[in-house]
Amino acid sequence: MREGSRYHPFRQPLKDKFVPWDRGYWRDLKVDFDKETRHFYRQLLRKERKLRELLRESCPVVSSLWTLVVLGRKLSLFSF
Repeated sequence: MREGSRYHPFRQPLKDKFVPWDRGYWRDLKVDFDKETRHFYRQLLRKERKLRELLRESCPVVSSLWTLVVLGRKLSLFSF
């Protein structure tokens, strides 16, 4: 019987890839980044998630939330 991974019973596990989440970004990107790039990208995702949570708490209307996020990115008000 062949050795499987936790994602698929017969598929080989990803040995050299960095998979921070089960349905992670790195598997989908199919690019092998160096350690420093992965670190900065994870920081960026963490900051964006925190920002979205803060905006969700402060303005419950989804359209205004999306407008604020898009404007913030375009004007680069937030230091990602």
